[in-house]
Amino acid sequence: MKDKVKLDFDQNGYDSLKNYVLETGEIILKAKTILNNLEVKCNTKDLIDGEFISRFHEHHKNAHQNETDGFAKRLSYEKYIEMLELDTTPLIELESTYKSRVERSYEFYSKNNSFYKYCEFRAPRSAFLKDFLDDAPNKISILLKDLFKISRDKVIININEELFTLYTTNSKQILIINTVRELIKNCEMLGKKVDEVRPLIKEYLVEGNILSEKIGLSNDMKTINFNNNKILTIK
Repeated sequence: MKDKVKLDFDQNGYDSLKNYVLETGEIILKAKTILNNLEVKCNTKDLIDGEFISRFHEHHKNAHQNETDGFAKRLSYEKYIEMLELDTTPLIELESTYKSRVERSYEFYSKNNSFYKYCEFRAPRSAFLKDFLDDAPNKISILLKDLFKISRDKVIININEELFTLYTTNSKQILIINTVRELIKNCEMLGKKVDEVRPLIKEYLVEGNILSEKIGLSNDMKTINFNNNKILTIK
């Protein structure tokens, strides 16, 4: 029997990070547009470092040095920029936002991240869950800037979906899951009602409440939602 079966994928967590990374990458595209409007031509790859204002001044200092108009040439660079009346405020704001985001790091357990985060949070009050941390996989730290790239003025997301996926870790967990499914199927064939079946398997299912969108076992017994954290504590 295989010891690894997919239990769940944290779609909400994945989408939340994906959207944040996408928004961050799109700041570069916005910065490029603003720089173009400020008479600075550049490639998006030149803006990955977030030095938007430096690119602006680098271009205009060079333009000032190569100015052929005698009056403009005699002006200080600061006065020259002032006379151009170029508003860099939006660019400054974008740079600040981008830099505050791009160096942000995210920490994951390399396998079954949400389960071990669950154990980590509750370990101070549960010696049982603390034991699982002793065998937890290594943590990895990922910078936001490593989760995307820019290609042809398009943000390409690079997030490992495995970090949001839960798998069983032994054959007994799989056996329990299959047994619960088989029990429900048999009870249904015998004409048992859902209220008779739920008490038999409730410890393995999510607990339905007003805060949860999921119910352990639907009234027609067609939908089963396992308590994955409970399943993963089965040894």
